[in-house]
This record gives sequence, C-alpha cells and structure tokens, in this order.
Amino acid sequence: KFIESRGRACSVYAAQYLLEALYDANSAEHALTLMTATNDRSWYHMIEQGSTMTLEAWAYRYKSNLDWNHAWATAPLNIIVRKLMGIEPIEPGFTTIRFDPKPASLTDGRLKLPTPLGTIHATFKQGSDGQQTYQLSVPTGINVQMSDEVSAVTRIEKI
Repeated sequence: KFIESRGRACSVYAAQYLLEALYDANSAEHALTLMTATNDRSWYHMIEQGSTMTLEAWAYRYKSNLDWNHAWATAPLNIIVRKLMGIEPIEPGFTTIRFDPKPASLTDGRLKLPTPLGTIHATFKQGSDGQQTYQLSVPTGINVQMSDEVSAVTRIEKI
C-alpha cells in the first residue's frame, strides 16, 4: 500500500523495477494504472512532448538536458509480455515457459511473441461474469508451466 500511495515517484529507469515488483506483489491493477497513466511521469507524456522513442527522463522538468533515445525507458514492452500477458521464459531458448497472466481490469488482449522455436500466440477475454479465459498456442518443443488457477481456464494447443 505504501508503494501504491507514492504513485510513480521514480525515474524511467527505476520504473522497470517498480512495475515488476507490483506484479510480483499481486498489484497488477496498480501496475496497469501506472503504464496507462497520462500525467507528467508517464509514457503517454513522452508522446505528448513529441518523442517517437522513449526519453531519458519523464520530462524536461525532471532533467533539462534529457535525450530522446533511451531503451532503458521501455519497461512496458517487457512487462506487458512477461507479467501482463504472463509469458516468461524459464529455460534458455524458450524451451520451458511460465504462463501466469495478470491482466487486471483489461477485458481482452492478444500477443504474438516470436521465439527461437516459433511464434507463441496468447489471448485472453474477460466474460460478463468477470471470469478470464486464456488461449495459448505454442510451437512444438516449448513446455508450459502454469498455476492451477490459470490452468483451469486455459486451452493450450501445440502448433
């Protein structure tokens, strides 16, 4: 709760660790709120400033000599794949993945993730009753581990 009360009082670099910690602490909704925020400490605000790439800092107000090309500010890219959509490699080459999506209040989503063994396809949909349904298609050669909660509502097919 303390971390949530602070908002995003961190740099773009530290946002990676904040988002990851929120997902790991079962605060997916707050992580999603931070990723979709529109305040001056947001990825949306970077676009508002005219950037076509992630910035070194949230805004000039926080760093007057910031540059407009910093990969360290791309946290949502890997967080969406690994935490929100829940596809995380746990063995080299994606031979084994963990599937543990945490979509929070999102009602649907889909992802195509290229791997050395082929493309993983994942979708989720939330029904009117709030029940999440997941579909995961993985290339032959990829083993999938998931929690009981997720496996009860997931259909996996090998492609």
